[in-house]
Amino acid sequence: MGPLKPELLDDDTLLVTFIRSNPASLSTSFTGGGIGHAKYVILRKVSSGFNAAPVELLRLARKVASRAGTSPAESVVIFTAAPVNDYVLVESRNPRVDASALAVVGLNPPACVEVRETHKAPVVKVGIRKDMGTISIVVGVGHSLTCAAALDLFRTIVEAKAAACSDLLLRCESRAVGTVTDNITLMYQGVSGSCGCAHPWAGPATEIGHEVAKAVWEAVAGKGMKLLDLDSRLRLAVGLGVEELVEEAVRAYREAPVPGLSEGEVRSELRKVLLKVLKDPNVWAFLIAARELDLHGVSGTIPGLSREEFLRDTVKVVADELMSLALATYVAGAKAMFSTYWVERLKTKGLLKAVKELPMFEDDIVSALIASALTRLYDEVLEDGDSN
Repeated sequence: MGPLKPELLDDDTLLVTFIRSNPASLSTSFTGGGIGHAKYVILRKVSSGFNAAPVELLRLARKVASRAGTSPAESVVIFTAAPVNDYVLVESRNPRVDASALAVVGLNPPACVEVRETHKAPVVKVGIRKDMGTISIVVGVGHSLTCAAALDLFRTIVEAKAAACSDLLLRCESRAVGTVTDNITLMYQGVSGSCGCAHPWAGPATEIGHEVAKAVWEAVAGKGMKLLDLDSRLRLAVGLGVEELVEEAVRAYREAPVPGLSEGEVRSELRKVLLKVLKDPNVWAFLIAARELDLHGVSGTIPGLSREEFLRDTVKVVADELMSLALATYVAGAKAMFSTYWVERLKTKGLLKAVKELPMFEDDIVSALIASALTRLYDEVLEDGDSN
């Protein structure tokens, strides 16, 4: 058993106890956080829209700790809108490393370097937005660490969490590193007396840091994948869900309708086609590649392509069109290539506004997805017509 003992006190309260001796802690939580000697972390679920002034929040935290049977002085209290009863605990698989990582995961709203709005902390009310999720990570290490090593390990935890969020493709203005209200707590064994046996480093290249990084990444990425359904993953990858793709495809279809076929039938058939296509990992490889290229484009890390050129969708880049043609050909054959050119023209005319607003690579790959679905639709309808 690792150094963390989780216990659900009720559906909305999770108590995490550090069961090793001489606890020391680092935490970003406003209530009980900072540098200290916390032995307990209490994660308390609150309703969407929860809001409290800082003084009130501290009072609530003391109340939560008392009800949990812990000393407020030894407790870090975390308020989150994510379900605390759906936590994940990952323990080190290395017998030489006594470490555990616990995560309660919500994925909204993502945080990244490129943001549309920032806030001055002193004037912002402490609260949880309706769509707030929050990633809460509690790490326990049953080894003595110097203060510098603890900070080194804390840095490693943050990096592992950011890597997991990047792999989940959380959608933000640039590459996402987490959500805007993430919190991290590290509990470890402090240096006792003058034993001189504390670890001086605990970064990602050390056994301790490596095991913790793996545990944190697995907890966040693994839980995140379970939370995301197909539609959510599609929105993260290309900015539009299945129904939005269907509506954009219907707008294109109106430019070349099939007599006697109702729009209701068209929507139903396009939805079926898209859901079938999206079961193919090869299609997802194209979608993920497009998103990754757009992330590199906005950061200016595609050699020979400046950020400014990317943002204005420079004509010197043709890789986006080549990718879209490759996807269209794969999904629906050579005819889909011509359908893609047609959809692209409609997009240029402003008929497919949702697609046109997407970044350089995603807009073309979505055009190909729509064109492929329409090609399959036309093939099926016309073949049925010929058979009659």
